[in-house]
Amino acid sequence: MTVRRAKWIGLFSAGLLIATLAWPALAEDTGRNKPANRGTGRDDASRGRGLAGEEELNEMVAKLHPTPEQQSTLAARLRAKAGVLSSWDEENKAQMKDLQRKIKDAHDKPAEAAEAAEQLRVLQAGREALAEGQDAQVQAAMPPDMRATWLGPKLGAAAVQRYKANKITPEQETQIKLMCETWIRRTLLAGEAVAARPKVTPPLAKLIETQILTAEQRPRGGGEGKSSGPTTRPASRPAK
Repeated sequence: MTVRRAKWIGLFSAGLLIATLAWPALAEDTGRNKPANRGTGRDDASRGRGLAGEEELNEMVAKLHPTPEQQSTLAARLRAKAGVLSSWDEENKAQMKDLQRKIKDAHDKPAEAAEAAEQLRVLQAGREALAEGQDAQVQAAMPPDMRATWLGPKLGAAAVQRYKANKITPEQETQIKLMCETWIRRTLLAGEAVAARPKVTPPLAKLIETQILTAEQRPRGGGEGKSSGPTTRPASRPAK
């Protein structure tokens, strides 16, 4: 295999991966793909139509136990979020499909495939940023303790995924999750800023790597916060 052909295959494969991951995510944040109607008290016709953001609202109600007033505010903001993302999907649907087609059809045109893949990546990153901004609006209706309860498990799951390549044990997974939940609660209750879609920061990574991981599991090179293996982005399924 020539160097040129090997390079093209790499670019083409990367483009197809981006296209595969990006498109399913378009419906993920709208909260309308799998309406959850338990406990809503609405009639059958309403259940059939579904309510924008209802699945995420039901999850919040089950985990956070908001007051009726808080639930009403959360529901309104989740509907707004779903509307914004639905509009983005509609406006960019044709471009997304066109870029996917260009990547798929660029059999022997590595430059064109790479350009289309980069455009698709930028487009998807823009949607993720928009979704995170909408999440921030929703979470602004939560008191710090409630927000910590909501975000702690999400940060814990992201941290566990980050260190999977380091061959962590089930016990270490539990410890990492607990550390993340404690970390985010202390941070929020101290009045410090936390992103709507929190990531493992270098200080938190240092704690995990020095207090939970073994010497053999710690990232090579002595730099905290970098997994020794490839990092998988849970971003292919945006957090709701």
